[in-house]
Amino acid sequence: DLHRLIRRQRQMCIRDRIYLSPYASAGNPRLIYSKKEGERFFQKGTDAYNAQNYPVAVDYFRKCIDSEAGGSLIGDAYFWVGNSYIHLKDEYLALEYLKRVPEYPLCKNIDDALFLTAVTYRKLGDAEMARFFLERLLRRFPDGEMAKLALLELKRLKSMD
Repeated sequence: DLHRLIRRQRQMCIRDRIYLSPYASAGNPRLIYSKKEGERFFQKGTDAYNAQNYPVAVDYFRKCIDSEAGGSLIGDAYFWVGNSYIHLKDEYLALEYLKRVPEYPLCKNIDDALFLTAVTYRKLGDAEMARFFLERLLRRFPDGEMAKLALLELKRLKSMD
């Protein structure tokens, strides 16, 4: 049984290795929940996030992602999973979820996700990627609320060079 597990881990591609995080489960099968269940999971995830119970929030938001809920709700769930992983100090796993948010154009957190992605990259020491996401934010939302913060963050990055 242990040998099978070791062999399975060796076969995992690099992209899947991110799920070896202590906060993420590696082998859960993807279940499809109904739209109504997805909406309920999202609400429970929001409640857990607001209570600062981030591992539980991640679990509920991931169940929402695995549901038939609408695209905007799925995009928001990706955002909150990424945000929760930042609170759990797992920035690399957070980035994997945050970068998925723009795939859902009706999501209301796209600009926040782009900004949070940039700030996380800066925090990890990757100024080039931080700059890329800030510029992407400014191109997509030039008049949005996050644009002013993105400009300030770009100035901060320039002063660090």
